Amino acid sequence: EAVRKYKRVLGYGAWGAGVLRKVLGPGRKISWLPHGIATKAWASDGWENRKPGVRVLGCVAANQPRKDLGLLFSAAEKLRKRAGWEGLSLWLHTDFLDKAWSVTELAMQYGWNNQRLLVTTGGDLDDAGLARMYGVCSVTLGVGLGEGFGYPMVESLAAGTPVVHGDFGGGAEWIPRQDWLVAPVAERLEGIYALRRPVFAVEEVVEKLAKAGEEKEKDTLVVQEYCKGAVAALDWGPLWLRWRSWIRAGLKEMEGKG
Repeated sequence: EAVRKYKRVLGYGAWGAGVLRKVLGPGRKISWLPHGIATKAWASDGWENRKPGVRVLGCVAANQPRKDLGLLFSAAEKLRKRAGWEGLSLWLHTDFLDKAWSVTELAMQYGWNNQRLLVTTGGDLDDAGLARMYGVCSVTLGVGLGEGFGYPMVESLAAGTPVVHGDFGGGAEWIPRQDWLVAPVAERLEGIYALRRPVFAVEEVVEKLAKAGEEKEKDTLVVQEYCKGAVAALDWGPLWLRWRSWIRAGLKEMEGKG
């Protein structure tokens, strides 16, 4: 009802624009523009300064129902049983320890102790600290179950770290390689609005995490530059010109109405 009251509507990406078209009907033309970031702010020397041989799986996600923190802990538990990944550490940056998910309970269920698990919350790290942590990671996991953009995926790539993400929702649009995407094996309906949520096979998630992380270790500079290049177009430097044009077009329409 809120969206229908606006003449000009903008999606974050192609997926978001498609959702808006379904809501507003085929007669509405829906444009889309991604949000920008300051890519230089996410440059990181974390990988170079990490302890040699350390493997870290990272995840940045709000503690809410549409972020599958259960999948994160399940995948991490299976990944550390894989040959060469026995010393895996897990870093999770979230807003609340106990909200939609109990991080404490998940850690206990999957046997993560404080020496192997680092959980930071909103006030613990500034952007520079987050960038360093992204850089330390061998790979990060995007756990969104349907969103329009997905800042953590873009930030991780800008820091030079591969991201594995489900092939669903707007967040998947910013993953540059097909072998870093995990296809859903099923769908479920959630809540009073019957929201469609994807279901993923944890074994496939683990396989793709391992391959992406090992590739970063083997060809570090190539992978880091590839990741950074994948999100270069999202830097506000070139992107703000497109936003300015869209806003000016709207202002011109308003002026024409007197």
